[in-house]
Amino acid sequence: MEPALVRKAKRRASSMPLSLWPAPTTGLLPTDILHEVLLRLPANVLCRLRLVCRQWRSLTSDPIFARAHLLRHPVIVGCRNFGANVDRDARRGVQFVDLSGNIIKRIRMRRYHWDYGHNLSVKPSLQSALTTKSGCLLNPSTGAFIVLPGYTAEGQPIMSLSLLGRISSTGEYKVLRIHRFHRYIMGSEPGQTCEVMTVGDSGDDGRWMARASPPVNVAVTSLHGVVVNGVAYFLLDVCDPTNIKWDDIASFNLDTEEWRSDTLRGPPKGLLPIADEETRICLHLAKLNGCLVTICRCNSRGLHYKDDSMDLWFSMDMNKGLWTKMYSLQCTPELEHGLCSPLEVLNDERILLWQSSIQCLGVYDKKTNILTDLMTLRNFSGVCLYEGSLLCPNLQD
Repeated sequence: MEPALVRKAKRRASSMPLSLWPAPTTGLLPTDILHEVLLRLPANVLCRLRLVCRQWRSLTSDPIFARAHLLRHPVIVGCRNFGANVDRDARRGVQFVDLSGNIIKRIRMRRYHWDYGHNLSVKPSLQSALTTKSGCLLNPSTGAFIVLPGYTAEGQPIMSLSLLGRISSTGEYKVLRIHRFHRYIMGSEPGQTCEVMTVGDSGDDGRWMARASPPVNVAVTSLHGVVVNGVAYFLLDVCDPTNIKWDDIASFNLDTEEWRSDTLRGPPKGLLPIADEETRICLHLAKLNGCLVTICRCNSRGLHYKDDSMDLWFSMDMNKGLWTKMYSLQCTPELEHGLCSPLEVLNDERILLWQSSIQCLGVYDKKTNILTDLMTLRNFSGVCLYEGSLLCPNLQD
């Protein structure tokens, strides 16, 4: 049993603010050293260490610490089938994993929720798992799921895309949903409608509000739409013959809930690869390190499309149409599965990639042109980067 004097000293230390911690000679680490030590630990370990004392809980819950930890320990999230060795109604769920393979958090999904969990768009306190017709919102802090209302107007869309974004001025989350119809229903080619739902930070679901249709027909797939800083960006629908500027970008402001009347210019056409009978050029949109990015894929035509190269164009000024090609990834013969979805540019300039065809997470080093496998995430779908912090749920981007 500890002496009474020792117990009294510990109680006194637990009530001290961090700035008044004793020097190392008393057996306690200085705040700056403790800060650096705790930054090296994964989030699931830090959540347990919060029980040690008030100082550790206060430090690991601080937004500044949480943001620094997130930069060192990116978290990947995706829907996963946990296998047949668990209860049938709880085999599937959402799993958070860091780059060391540590399972940070696991949230079970009922079978009804799993029907919606295909494409993930993750935000600090709300995560959306959305399908073509309806959707489901997940609050990682509480583990609560909310199924969004489906399409109720006349006619049935053949394809839909839902995007979740946050309004920085109000802190509200909004879901934007675009529907595409057969021409005989809408009387146009191909015919699209738009609706918006406001979702409170508590996860309370609202109702869909009809908004103006896009000024041009946009591509309704998860690879062609993304939300950055409260604005939804869409590539144009290449199947629509009226869309001459196929590389332009349409935008929708989630705050004002209005479409921009004119389209924005994409990367300079003169600097993009030229498609021919042997080569296909594909453009996708993504959000990398908080920036809007156009991904230009150049691949060989054949039985199976495989990326030969992938250029990442970062938007410097959308209003002026300024783009910079920051990275160019080359596919070598060793990368037999090609390059798939870039998730993040790490601090050391390596690029985190998700290869859905082999369910593998890897990092690409542009200096050596080598893709190194980090881990295999079997039975995962909708894999993406988690933008929030499990240490500080209220941390915003």
